[in-house]
Amino acid sequence: MRKILIAGLLVLFSLSGCLKAIPVDQEGPYTIDHTGEVPQGRYDVNTHPYYGVGYIFDLDDSPEFEGLDVYVVHNEMELALLMAIHIDMLAYDFYYVEDRALDYDKADLYLNALLVNEVDIEAGQVDVPEENPTASYYTYTFTYEFDRTQTVENTIDEWTYDLKSSNYSDHEKAEYVLMTMLEAVVYDDAALNDEAREDDAFTALGVFNDGQAVCNGYSQAYMGLLKDLDVPSIMVGSDKDDHAWNMVYVDSQWSYVDSTWEDDTYATSDYWYYFLIDRQTLEKDHHCDSGWGDTLDGNDYAAFADYVFPQTKSAQ
Repeated sequence: MRKILIAGLLVLFSLSGCLKAIPVDQEGPYTIDHTGEVPQGRYDVNTHPYYGVGYIFDLDDSPEFEGLDVYVVHNEMELALLMAIHIDMLAYDFYYVEDRALDYDKADLYLNALLVNEVDIEAGQVDVPEENPTASYYTYTFTYEFDRTQTVENTIDEWTYDLKSSNYSDHEKAEYVLMTMLEAVVYDDAALNDEAREDDAFTALGVFNDGQAVCNGYSQAYMGLLKDLDVPSIMVGSDKDDHAWNMVYVDSQWSYVDSTWEDDTYATSDYWYYFLIDRQTLEKDHHCDSGWGDTLDGNDYAAFADYVFPQTKSAQ
């Protein structure tokens, strides 16, 4: 695919920064269409502008939880989405009960597919009341790296500023911010010696502050740029390949972008090799995990992408 040079945006920045009811039934959430209806019970309508737009989440109406927003979580994807929404709004706490036993390792993988910035997450449990408890709920407490997050978000805003008021398509926006990023970052080979993976190269900050990153940093940064432009995107991780890349929704379909591997040929080629490729092309040299145990396979990520961005399903 030939690189499209977007008129008027060839100079790349240097580094600097309504009610819609969701289908609900007795067998499980989100399987029957009740659009326009509000089911009986206690619910929270999600008005987040990017994640799960229009979803209605179930709140526990137990008397013990009066005055608290305690969510009823039905599956791992929902838990990850609810956590991402709360983290994005800089909430300090999130309370929930399980509708069934959850696989928390998989929920963590789903959450990791959405997070651009760093956050420390501490899990807990609360008994209500503390003496002679009659009910319990689970908690997550979030602690943010505000200085680091500010650097990331300010640089994202610089790189996307002109595009926000433009008439460029999502395809053109996805291409432009990829070019901007690849001009500004180099692959950090030395970071691969950090077995603990605490080096900033493994985060979006490596791209936006240091100009050096590895695949996880590239993918987080690219996801952050697309998010700022309201282009649906998630990050895909593979233990099998020890690699990460992105799913991106443009041109009415989900495609794949490997910005790390694209960086190998960007400066010397007129063609894109890993920008908006289909799954068949991706799988020629990329390998998702099996989905067994504590892993997610390609179908898991595809289903999660559709779930997080319900508008993409209606457009297909």
